[in-house]
Order: sequence, then C-alpha cells, then structure tokens
Amino acid sequence: MSRVPGNRASTVLRGPGRGNAPRLPDNTAADHVQLLDMALAALPAHARPRPGDRASPRVLARSDSAGATHAFATACRKQGVEFSFGFPVDERVQNVVGLIPDQCWHPAIEDGDELREGAWVAEATSMIDLSSWPEGSRLILRKERPHPGAQLTFTDVGGHRITAFLTDTRPGVICGQAAGLELRHRQHARVEDRIRDGKAAGLRAFPCRGWAENRAWLEAVLAAADLICWAKLICFAHTPSLARCEIAAFRYRVLHAAAQLTRSARRTCLRIDRSWRWALAVGHPHRRRLPPPPRRIRLTSPARHAPHPTRWRQPARHQHKRRPGAATAAHHGPDSTGPGPAAGRQHDNKIK
Repeated sequence: MSRVPGNRASTVLRGPGRGNAPRLPDNTAADHVQLLDMALAALPAHARPRPGDRASPRVLARSDSAGATHAFATACRKQGVEFSFGFPVDERVQNVVGLIPDQCWHPAIEDGDELREGAWVAEATSMIDLSSWPEGSRLILRKERPHPGAQLTFTDVGGHRITAFLTDTRPGVICGQAAGLELRHRQHARVEDRIRDGKAAGLRAFPCRGWAENRAWLEAVLAAADLICWAKLICFAHTPSLARCEIAAFRYRVLHAAAQLTRSARRTCLRIDRSWRWALAVGHPHRRRLPPPPRRIRLTSPARHAPHPTRWRQPARHQHKRRPGAATAAHHGPDSTGPGPAAGRQHDNKIK
C-alpha cells in the first residue's frame, strides 16, 4: 500500500507452516486480498476509498509480478483501489516489443523530472489481449540498456532489458503520461529498503525458540521500523543524507546524537554538541512541527558544559543590607557588635 505501513499486517499471515520454507505454500491471491482488507482497515475513515465516489481519496496498491493475479485485481477494483502490478515478460510481450516503432518509445524520467539515460517507455495496451483483466487496464513496457558488466537474459530483446507492468490508472491522471506511470511503479522498489532496514533492526534472526516469544519480538522490531520510516518522512524530508540513509547510519547520526532538552524562563531549548557533524540537520527549523517543539536551538561547545537548568544557588544568609544609621551606631558605639572595623572604615569613607 502506498504511504501505508503495511508490514505489520503481512506478519499476521505468516503463521506456523507458512512462508518460503521448502515444501510449504507461499502467499496466494487469497492472502493478498486479506492483506488489502487489513491495510484499508488500518486507514482512518476519511482516508479510505469510497467506490463510485469521485471525491473519494485515491489509494494505490503496488506489487511485483507475484501479485499480478486476476483475483487480487478484482478485489482492488471492488474496494475502489487503483493497482499497479508487475506483468510477466512472456513470449507475447517479447513479440510485441519488436513491433513498436521507435517514435513510440518515450524517454523514462527520474524523480526530479530529469530524463533517465538509456531507458524508454511505451504503452502496449491495444497490442495484447487484456480482456480477462478489469476494464480499463493498461500495459506499459519499459526497455533499458543494462549497466556495464550485467549479463543479458533470454527475455531481453535487442540488447535491452524489458520490464512490464499493468495498471488501471486513467490517462491524464499522472503527469508524464506513460513515463510518469512507470516512475510511480518503479518507486515500489522502496520495499526492498524496508526489508533491509527490518533485518538490520532485528529481523535477521529470531532470539527465541517459541512462536509466541518470536511473535512479540517481531512486533517490537516492526514498531521500531515504522517509527524510523515516519521520522524520516516527517522530520528529514529536506535532508537527503538522513532521509535515505540506512537504519544503522540513522541510528548513529540522529538517535545517538549528544543533545539535551533544557527548560528555563518558560523556554524549551535543545542543546546539541557544536562539533557534531549533523547538528544543524537535527536542529533544522522544519523539525519544529513536532509537538512539543523546542523554542530555541543552541549549539554548545563540547569543552564547555552549560549549568543544569534546575540548579539554583541560594544566597548566603549573612549577606544582609544594613541601614546606614544602624551601621554607624554599631561602629561608633562602645558596645559594638557590628561587622568589624573593616566594615566601619568602609562606611566612614562613604560618609566623607
């Protein structure tokens, strides 16, 4: 699901005897439909799609070729969810690639509306029978020159690597026509980053033997991964070095930063070590949207430590203001018990 942390729902489907273990069935179309229902139920009521309503929020379900099944596509259509599935490159697609004229291939684009070098996109909806898929389905092809050193496969045509995907998004909805749809589908590769982050957070190996203990461990790891994902999306969208780094680097640069929240004079200050390389990125003004925001951000030197904000020194009790008349009487009286001759001389100098 786009913009939905659905990793937590997928763990419920893989109970004992499921998964990619030998001689055990993998996830089927029924599992994909169940995952779709759970992901939509996790959305707020105002963010859920409403089939038949033009003012309904647009929700997109992306998947690789493993999710390109008729049952899953039909379930997405019934729920009012758009889909973008990877399409297998079979013999039909290979034959179509050679029939598309060169002027029908458009350059692929990148995130910043820049042209992707060595990649082209074309639509082949009318050249392949898609009657078994939901009405309005479109087939988009993409060919790209392999990077130096890559080995070609039998599905490559004319020295180009061919990929295809199926979507039901209407023409004109996404900017860039077919190139924009291909860019949106290519961004599905971020799930690989989430899987790699999950393994770095503790999913690589389970510490216990029991199913219940490992399930609790899995929930804790997924909660930590979701917090990291939302922190990067909300707080560090304007800092690419922190928004796209691995979870180990994010832990070192942000979570382990030497900082302290201080409160003084009805102000909340965030004190960050001045010598920390990412101090300005952590204390950027865009982070003030988070509640409660620090009103001031100060960079302190590592050699100079600021005093504790709650520490208060009480003045000494023997330092009292004395009236001039009482001080003079105490100094000139015969039974003087005043502060001493030094204080008396100081007072005489003031009178003169």
